Amino acid sequence: MASKMEEEITRIKTEWDKTSEYMYIKQMERVEDKMECVFKKMIAEMESVKKEMENLEQDREKKTEKFEKLKEKIEKANKVKKQAREQIQILQQLDSPLEPEESVVAKIAQIQQETESFPEESGESNNWDEYYMKIACLAALRSKDPRTPVGACIADKKSYQIVGIGYNAMPYVKTRDNDKIFSWSSEKKEDEKEKSKKGEISKIKDHYVVHAAINAITNRTRNKLDGCTIYVTLKPDEDCARAIQLAGIKEVVYCMFTRNEKRGENKDMMNGEKFLKSNNIELKDLKESVLNKFDKNEVVKTLNSRILSPPQPNDDGPYKNALTWEDFFMKIAELSKERPGQFDTTDSRTGACIVSPTKQVMAVGHSGYPEDMELGEIEHNKEYITHAEYRAILGGPIVRGCTLYVTSYPCETCAKLIVQSGISAIVYGKPSKDPYPQRILQECLSNIRPKAD
Repeated sequence: MASKMEEEITRIKTEWDKTSEYMYIKQMERVEDKMECVFKKMIAEMESVKKEMENLEQDREKKTEKFEKLKEKIEKANKVKKQAREQIQILQQLDSPLEPEESVVAKIAQIQQETESFPEESGESNNWDEYYMKIACLAALRSKDPRTPVGACIADKKSYQIVGIGYNAMPYVKTRDNDKIFSWSSEKKEDEKEKSKKGEISKIKDHYVVHAAINAITNRTRNKLDGCTIYVTLKPDEDCARAIQLAGIKEVVYCMFTRNEKRGENKDMMNGEKFLKSNNIELKDLKESVLNKFDKNEVVKTLNSRILSPPQPNDDGPYKNALTWEDFFMKIAELSKERPGQFDTTDSRTGACIVSPTKQVMAVGHSGYPEDMELGEIEHNKEYITHAEYRAILGGPIVRGCTLYVTSYPCETCAKLIVQSGISAIVYGKPSKDPYPQRILQECLSNIRPKAD
């Protein structure tokens, strides 16, 4: 009975509230509160738009200034071009162009000097292309192929990260030496056919070797390679082209590091080129777009020399002087030290390479300003420079349990990050006298040593 009475009281109160001023006051208070929230939100959005407009205005001013500077450079370049054309005409009219007058020689020297004020490269893109190709060349020096070592490097051009490295090698055999199990023989096709008729198994390496591009893709440090670029020291064949397309790679940059100048006309390579182009994958021969100085690089020279040298007496076996793992990883760090872009211009430049326990390159870093940063007045301010170790650790995948190869002993800030990231070992180049990073690393890590001589 009491419960029924309670229900009746509640009903009467509810009906009363519906017809009273109280209900309308509450409604209006809720409206007021809601409008207050809307007001605050709109003001915040207006402030945000205002800030964006200010940034856009600053950006417009910077872009306008850059545009005017480019116009000045074009005018100067056009002037130098006209001067060069005039000298060409003068030299062509001479009986002996090799012996011009002193005034002509002086003018040529002046034009040459003015030319030096312009960038030597055909574009920043080529700087990066050369850098990534040098990494691919370095990977090729790890190959045990006695005749045609090939390397590959996969890069994400948007984030400037290396996301895969590989070289041609025999299939991986757990706990055994794959180079002793499979032959590196390059016997002729005719000999192979003769053996096949006799029921013998051919030893020709082509049946067993895993190509550099395939290894780079399987060694990737991310799940997807969509939109990435692969750099290879030999034009991809049909098998590599299929793998490149399936991986989502959209550009192939190659060089023909081979003793056979007609190797690019090989049927497999021609089929690979057709396959790539039919899948809208850009194919670019780097040799056609860079200057000769690319071939003067020590890594590139070493690879060319190795390929062009006579085969070793027993070319069924693996190449005996391939780069050791430590030399390979340290040289990646050293190459990265000279990486293109917005550098630290002091002697404190560093390069870093992080490697997993399974010898997979996880991340590569260099010291310098953020790649797309508008420098302006802060250029040459060390406070804004990111160190190589910092960039490699924070810019790539998780590196717990990995080894860091770095060209200089880490600083105090990097030492703390290294420890917190889970890096388990460090191999460094240039030593340091700073006691603070040394204490941090020596207390927290058990494996720190200089690179082997």
